[in-house]
Amino acid sequence: MSLLVPRALLPVIAVLAGLAMPVVAQTPAPTMPEAAKEIMRLYGERKGPEAVKLAEDVLKATEAMYGPDHAEVANILVILGGMRMNQSLIERAIDIREKSFGKENPLVAEALVLLVKVRGFGPDSEGLLLRALKIMETTRGPEHADVARVLTMLHGLYLSGGAMADAKTTADRLEAIAAKAKPKQ
Repeated sequence: MSLLVPRALLPVIAVLAGLAMPVVAQTPAPTMPEAAKEIMRLYGERKGPEAVKLAEDVLKATEAMYGPDHAEVANILVILGGMRMNQSLIERAIDIREKSFGKENPLVAEALVLLVKVRGFGPDSEGLLLRALKIMETTRGPEHADVARVLTMLHGLYLSGGAMADAKTTADRLEAIAAKAKPKQ
């Protein structure tokens, strides 16, 4: 079994799954963080089939423990959806996160970005990315690194579609964010 997700996407999947930020509105399963870390470790060691199997097992156990619409289920769906490059799993995770945390939550935005990465640029990509950008700007601030990540995706979308004015606008914003992030000398 060969997995198509780029190795560089691993850190993104980990963040989107909530490993890099606690899910504060829900009580996690006692073994969820450890299981998620083990899944990512296996996947990082190029043991994709083992990682997918473990993620599937954790998903079943988490659904049995909390029900199918719990935030922890969404975290595993994001991991599994990212590894499998499966948009329906990520869409389900987005739905659960919206119900658990509201439509304007950064975890929703991060899953929207992953959905675009999994689907590739398509007709609804701009809308999804603009929604993610608005959420990140509102919740994290206009110069946050997560805003820059969404802007980078938008920039690529605009370049690939020949929307050069929009590409320049996003490039200018990215440059401004990078300049402010540089330490003063």
